[in-house]
Amino acid sequence: PMHVALTWDGTALALFLDGSPPKTSDIGRIDPAGWVPPDRTRLTLAAEVVGVGDQAEVTNPFRGLVSGVRISKRVRYAAAFRSPVRFDADADTFALYLFDEGQGDTLKDSSG
Repeated sequence: PMHVALTWDGTALALFLDGSPPKTSDIGRIDPAGWVPPDRTRLTLAAEVVGVGDQAEVTNPFRGLVSGVRISKRVRYAAAFRSPVRFDADADTFALYLFDEGQGDTLKDSSG
């Protein structure tokens, strides 16, 4: 498994793979220095969004498993860090999805 952390402070984007900034060759078409979200009305995980609003198309879906997603109220990482084994909710957690419901198509927010 790999831990992927993406931080964005409204201006700058940073990407970390297993707690370290990736080499440029590891990040493919993502340009962390010049990235601007194409659509601020929705959050798309594990795919690329091309276009904006009603014209947006989701392409290049991730082929694998995502075991958890934590959305924070602040930027958590500014330098290399030790990857967490499991996400826990804290005061800075906006939403926490652990994908451990076991059945159905409803996702539970575990942030408290």
